[in-house]
This record gives sequence, C-alpha cells and structure tokens, in this order.
Amino acid sequence: MVLARIIWYGITAPPTLTVSKCFDVPGKTDILLCKFREVDTTSLLAKYGALYNFYSVTDARGIAATGWRVPAITDYQYLSLYIGGFLGGGKLKQTGFDYWVPPNDGAVNQFNFNATGSGTRTYTGGDFADMNKNCNLITCSDAGYGNYHYVQLVSGRTWFNIGWAFNYNNGGTARVLKNAPTADDLLLPDGYYGGSYTGNDGKQYATVKIGIQVWLAENLCETKYRDGSLIPIVTDNTAWAALTTGAMCYYNNDINNAFSQAYIPYKVDKILGQLRTVGGVGTFGRNDVLLGAYRVGE
Repeated sequence: MVLARIIWYGITAPPTLTVSKCFDVPGKTDILLCKFREVDTTSLLAKYGALYNFYSVTDARGIAATGWRVPAITDYQYLSLYIGGFLGGGKLKQTGFDYWVPPNDGAVNQFNFNATGSGTRTYTGGDFADMNKNCNLITCSDAGYGNYHYVQLVSGRTWFNIGWAFNYNNGGTARVLKNAPTADDLLLPDGYYGGSYTGNDGKQYATVKIGIQVWLAENLCETKYRDGSLIPIVTDNTAWAALTTGAMCYYNNDINNAFSQAYIPYKVDKILGQLRTVGGVGTFGRNDVLLGAYRVGE
C-alpha cells in the first residue's frame, strides 16, 4: 500500500506525518498541504449506544440523517453474504472483553464494524437484559404479527443471525447506512474509516465502508428525528411495554452506557491546493489517526 504524506500547517503539530489509513490509486499519491485549526469541543465516543423500539426507526419523521437510512433486513443479508455468511459474526465484533463477556468467540473485528454487547429491553416488562452478551441490531423490516426482523451477534458464538423476530417494543441497537455513492468510495478498502456521520442532534460518528455499503462504525445515540423533534426517552418499565409510538432509552436508564465524550484537539480547517476529499474530511486526534484520505482533484 502506498502511503500519503501530510504536511501540517498553522498549528504547533509535527511538521510532517505519514498516514497509514490511505489507499493506492495509481498515479494519485502526493504530498498534501493541509491547514488545521484547534477545536474547543468534544466529540462522541459511542459505547453501547441507545436502544430503540420499532416505532422509532420507522417513524415518518426519519431517525436517519438525510442521505442515510435505517437498514432493512435485505441490507443485513447483503452484509452477511459479504463477510462470509452465518459464521462470519466474529468479523464484526469488537475484540477483547470490554464490551463482551468471555469467550467473545471468533471476535477479530476485521471490518471495523465495532459491534458491542449492547443488550436489549424486553417488551413484556420493560426490563433490561443481556448487556455484554448479545447485540440485537434493529431493522425497519416488519415481520408481521407485531414483530420486526432483527439481526443478532452473541458472545458465545461466531454467529451472525439474520431475520429473527422481536416484538415492536423490544429495544434494539440501531445503525444507519448508505450505499457507497461514488466510484472513489468503492476504491476504499473494506474496513476503512471514511469520514464521519452527523446525526440529527449534532452528534458525530465514524463510518466504515464494507463492500458497496457505508455503515456507522458505532452504535447510534440519536435523540432527534430529522425534523428536529425529540425522540421520547421512556424510563418507566410499564410505560415502555405499552408503547405504540416511537421511543428510546439507555441501558439501565443510564446515559453513561450509551457514550462518553472524547476530546478531539484538531480539525481540518482548509485543504490547500487542488485537493478533493474521499470519504469526508474527518478529524485528527482519536488514536492519533487522521480519519480521512486525500488525493489530487480531477
């Protein structure tokens, strides 16, 4: 793989940095001059994310930002085939035991999908269950009889279970996605963090390209619909079980299970010269990696 070289400009940062998160486009590797600015802010660092019922991810106001969508079961069927089928779940799970109980079977996180054992909230009594054991990914696909299709990853298996059914009020973990929009995006290697996603409430998330799809690389913590209206946060167990409209919650009603804040010291202010971004500009600071690749514009 050919490495691009970034020249820092305008702040007290290293004069040069070799960025390994780049890709080989023949004849398109150059030294790039970028201007950065310091940022007095914090950025989302998702942990388990929030839990959502089926009504919230199918609400006409839209939980996904413009240009993105809540996955249908067919989106996960494509992903399953692409990663190797039913036994490919370990390729999507975070490694180690921070977010999964042992054995976290087969976890290699090959595609940087970063699935965590986010658990669920039951529809019968509104109880929370299975944190660090299961990740139940919600879809917008109705399974009939008051159920929706969901996809499950588990600690004790390498399974990627497709098409199981949950009651509308079983709280599930949400991701959003879009199709890779350009030929340049398709050139990115699988597992590449290509820019960021900004939610309706302003939170920012890393994204990752897998095949022809671009996914959130973190669990969703969205609190607003696309029109700016709030998604109700329901804490009472009985009220959760009786819902007939969209709602969300945090595991054990603790927002600290959803996300933390990570300081991002620098953001791209300007790219100098005839440059074009691939996968978005991204940021510098999280793990000291520039999240984004750059190449000469056409």
